[in-house]
Order: sequence, then C-alpha cells, then structure tokens
Amino acid sequence: MYQPRFPKPKITPAFKKRILKDWQACFPNLVPDNSVSLSRRVGPLLVFVGFNISRGREDYEPVSGVHNLCNTRDFLTSTLNTPLRTIRTNAQDWLTVRAHEEGQYIEAAERMKQQAPLPLEGPISLNMIIEAYMKYVEKRGSTTINLLQDPALIAAWAGQRKVAEKALDWRYKDFATWPEKSHEKRGGLEGWYKDMKEKIAHPERLRAIVEEQVVFHKLEHIPVEELVID
Repeated sequence: MYQPRFPKPKITPAFKKRILKDWQACFPNLVPDNSVSLSRRVGPLLVFVGFNISRGREDYEPVSGVHNLCNTRDFLTSTLNTPLRTIRTNAQDWLTVRAHEEGQYIEAAERMKQQAPLPLEGPISLNMIIEAYMKYVEKRGSTTINLLQDPALIAAWAGQRKVAEKALDWRYKDFATWPEKSHEKRGGLEGWYKDMKEKIAHPERLRAIVEEQVVFHKLEHIPVEELVID
C-alpha cells in the first residue's frame, strides 16, 4: 500500500481549540457553544459557524447554519446548513492543518461572511430570517420538518402572529406534497396544521421553551442580541 512520504498532520484536540480561537479572531461577536462551533444568539435563533472534522482528522470543513431554540431537542441541530464553497468551482471547501497554519482560514472566513445564510455579524431581522428559509427551500427543497416549521415559530416567538400564520400557510402546501407516512408521524396533515396553529397562538410558551433550551444546552454564556422586527 502506498504511504505518502510526508503524511498530513492530524487535527488533535489541541488543534481544535486553535481552530476555534483563530476563527473567533475573525468573528469577535461569535462565542464557543460547547461544541466545535462558534455562535451568536439573535432572539430564539442560534446562528453559527461549525467545523466538520474529516474521518481521517486531516482537514476540516467550515459550515454555517442555524438552530431554532423554539424546538425542544436533546442536541443542537443544523438547519439552513451551508458549507463553505470555493470561488472557482463552487465545490465544498476543506482546510488542512497546514493550510490553517499558513493563515488560509482568514480568507475562508471572509468567504463565509458572504456565503452564510444569515449574517454572522450585524443586525438580523425577522424578514431576513423568513427570506433565508424561503431561498433555502426554493434551492434545495423542504428536506426537514424544521424548514417548514421554523419561520412560523420564530415569528410567533416575536409576537408577530399574522406573519407566523402567513409563514405557516406558505409551508402547509409544501408539507401536503410529502409522503403519507410523514403526515402520519405528525397526526396527519390537518393534525400537524392544527398543532402548529396552537403553538403560534401561544408565544409565551415558545419563549419559555427557548429559555429551557438555553439552560439545557448550557448556552447561558452567549449574549442575546435583539431580533429586529421590520
């Protein structure tokens, strides 16, 4: 079997810490969130840059996405998942240990600012969030239930019931095209719609869920930024 003369250095636990530290220097407003990622919290939403380590631990992939704390989860999910892409070929980009040590992460961070589905710095508005979800679904399809539910839940959390109802109706037609088994898991199409209507009718319950999730996932150290209502 071929063995490279100069094998690639591995990503060690110490180097993971360096990745977080170096990328945080590029995004001072992002905070480590108890995983291999950096986050900001805007209203009920975690907006993050994560780092997927390859199986061989020779390189890592920067990824941006969000997690809606209105959802009760035992782990942090990645919605609007957007891997960093190269400029020339639009391929998913990975950084080796050597590339990182050479400072290539600085240019990669600049690209991530442009490619992230939501801003990694600066104000974020409710309309920006809903538009980001719409664009993502139009491009990649409604591949998870969070893509259907999140806009309505976030708008309801913000006290914007009409916006929430409009967002729910927008995704109802999409969910109707899902396989029947997907409907059955959620009490049928109409059962899902009724359950969502109940959730958006009680923003105080959603706000309580968010605070419970913050404690559960140990995110209290992440400052809360205001969600702009426009």
